[in-house]
Amino acid sequence: MQIITTKKELMATVLACKNASKTIGLVPTMGALHEGHASLVRRAVNENNVCFVSVFVNPTQFNNKEDLAKYPRNIRRDAELLSSIGADFVFAPTPEEMYSAEEMNSTFSFDFNGLDQVMEGKMRPGHFNGVVQVVSRLFYLVKPDKAYFGEKDFQQLAIIHYMVERSELAGTFGHLQIVDCPIVREPSGLALSSRNERLSEEEKHTALAISKTLFDSLQWAKEPGATVAQVQQRVIDTINATPFPTPHNHCTPNPQDNNNDCTLNPQDNNKDCTPNPQNNNNDGTPNPQNNNNDGNKRALEVEYYEIVDRKTLLPTDTFTNAIGCVTVYCGPVRLIDNIQYN
Repeated sequence: MQIITTKKELMATVLACKNASKTIGLVPTMGALHEGHASLVRRAVNENNVCFVSVFVNPTQFNNKEDLAKYPRNIRRDAELLSSIGADFVFAPTPEEMYSAEEMNSTFSFDFNGLDQVMEGKMRPGHFNGVVQVVSRLFYLVKPDKAYFGEKDFQQLAIIHYMVERSELAGTFGHLQIVDCPIVREPSGLALSSRNERLSEEEKHTALAISKTLFDSLQWAKEPGATVAQVQQRVIDTINATPFPTPHNHCTPNPQDNNNDCTLNPQDNNKDCTPNPQNNNNDGTPNPQNNNNDGNKRALEVEYYEIVDRKTLLPTDTFTNAIGCVTVYCGPVRLIDNIQYN
């Protein structure tokens, strides 16, 4: 496997592949790779003659500089993983190599046809401008036949489809196929994410309520008379009501009792596993991201949950062709997930 750090070398390598009539698969990533990324790379390797993977933390899609600074980076570990699963080339540029100073300090212009005005776009203004900027740049440089994206970032995926459909009219990227790849989850159900590295073990346990609630909502949607608005609010209320972990709901066995199934110990005074309202944060410090209306901190705080049409991303009153997209704060870490209703 070869690691490429400059656009000039990348374009020369791509040209050699094209001249040899090799098909190219591209997997754009921001590094901190996990099994979800690996599943995309394996598919790209299997479906193309050569596989390129970009590892680039794109600064233009972050509207929070602290979030950018904290984003996990480990190119050595990423390269080892990619080599072990058959990637041929890794493109790992610096921001200065990828963009000019002017590009770094201006907002990339693109007509999203409203796709950027809802959910993530509403909460993170300018985010998708940066996404389209970097993805279009990668498509131009690598000229892939197929590009692979995970469905966990569903709004991003819808916007990339729209960008490619518009670009096909102008012939910008040739006959590029965008390949949608299913969400990969831990055995517990938690959606794999690079941000999971920032979660403590207790926070990971707490975050399981996100996927559990989404899967439960599939049944809620089938209940007689269930409406989209009712299910949407039920998901929000259920996640927000997630209790803080205690020794007895954290699946850490107590050597003094024989209750190995993680159910409550009848000798424990905290029978309902609810947090102490006097100290909702394990370290006693307040988290400004997770406060309910009365000032008490929540274990999980829903930023939004919206059930929308899968194509237009607009609110819908039917579960047909609908997807539910959620963003939740677990402590300071922002997690996303989604569920398709049919």
